[in-house]
Amino acid sequence: MEHREDARLDAIPFPAFILRDGRPESGNRAAREMFPGWQPGGLPAALEQLLGEAEDPSAGLAGCCMAEGKDCQVTLSPRTEGEQLLCVVPRGPGAGGPALEQLGSQLRECLGELHLSAQRLGQPLEQLQDRRWDGAYFTLQRGLYRLLRMTRHLELLQQLDQELPEQGALDLADLCAELTGQAEVLSRQAGVELYYESRLLTLPTLGSAPLLEMLLLNLLSNGIKAAGRGGTVTLRLSREGRNAVLAVEDSGGAGQADLTALFQEGASPLRPGAGLGLGLTLVRRIALAHEGTVLAVGHGGGTRVTVFLPLRDAGGALSLRTPTRDAEGGFPPVLVELSDVLPSSCYDYSNLD
Repeated sequence: MEHREDARLDAIPFPAFILRDGRPESGNRAAREMFPGWQPGGLPAALEQLLGEAEDPSAGLAGCCMAEGKDCQVTLSPRTEGEQLLCVVPRGPGAGGPALEQLGSQLRECLGELHLSAQRLGQPLEQLQDRRWDGAYFTLQRGLYRLLRMTRHLELLQQLDQELPEQGALDLADLCAELTGQAEVLSRQAGVELYYESRLLTLPTLGSAPLLEMLLLNLLSNGIKAAGRGGTVTLRLSREGRNAVLAVEDSGGAGQADLTALFQEGASPLRPGAGLGLGLTLVRRIALAHEGTVLAVGHGGGTRVTVFLPLRDAGGALSLRTPTRDAEGGFPPVLVELSDVLPSSCYDYSNLD
């Protein structure tokens, strides 16, 4: 079948396809250059797999995958009059270099001083009968944890640009259950009910337990933020063939414009209390480091973000680190990664002991 060109795609500098009734009928020059073997009527294998993981691609989606050896963001518009626009945006190497590394180091130094000062303040305040200063102290601690979260995210993005994470045997079912158990009590204080659903008692694989812990907590943080007070967030773990499927669904809802921007770094302006917006960027990078893919779709009035991770033989006994404290100073990971969505009352004396 001959390549068909569509004048509507001429101005798009990255690979783009027009899909008619779910099948590609034309592509631009960038698509033909990136996928030299592509022919109308079919999609490159990586894109075919990503779209095949969506329940209803006609509703549109956003996701990421490795295609032709490149880390790519993929967006598909909702079907209109039988047509959809599929865009594939390859990402270049991470930015920042030595400057970002130096920034992370300086932030760590400042955080160490702030943490030490907060600890010194906390001890006499906790012993006082007068509770007037508790609110200010809890707000100080929450701000400290938010700064730590941003610092960790910047450092991790830099590290993932330079090397693959060390991986070992772990149990995904245990990890999901443990983290949800910790997070549901805290999310309730933010007015959001958190649920965990799975028929799996165990799901062994190989991976980086600290990174997958961060991936899950960032998905939960994003869901809690989208759901808002009175909303719900559900984490589901299942197995499909040789893939582990992690799906986080919220009741908050997102428009197509929000979906397509989910995985774009710096796509939206910074807002007070909104952090750096790197949470889902980290989800994407961690998934790709485990040879996985990420898919975001609107679902039932809310949004569902699904991570597909290939299962690998763990072999022998599992050695899963129970997620309790950050090895870099004793900060509970759940309080760090949810610091953008939890009220300051969660950072009281008992939670931080």
